[in-house]
Amino acid sequence: MKITDIRIHVLKSPLAEPFAFSQGWVHQRSATLVEVLTDEGITGWGEAFAQGMEPPEIAATVIDKALRPLMIGADPLATEVLWHRIAGSSPCRSPPARTSIRFMAFAIYSPRARSISGGR
Repeated sequence: MKITDIRIHVLKSPLAEPFAFSQGWVHQRSATLVEVLTDEGITGWGEAFAQGMEPPEIAATVIDKALRPLMIGADPLATEVLWHRIAGSSPCRSPPARTSIRFMAFAIYSPRARSISGGR
């Protein structure tokens, strides 16, 4: 099995009632979803929320520009190899990148779990 594509979905929803905390006012909720597709039709999903005032496009850009090239063509069942490949990449050392790596790990573990259980 090989990873054939990574699709990034940025979600934003305005809040009916904004709220404030130590970093400022929050006017929307947002998340970045990652869909990892394989050549066997098995798909894995990962999610990250934007931390604090951080826009979800930061995680989306890290995934698109730094993580995607490291993952396309890789075996999603080789989770430890993938983890070391993406976690050890020098562009992936900032806090937004680390968040992206964490939820990318969920996305690559998902196809492994489905493959082992025989599910899709």
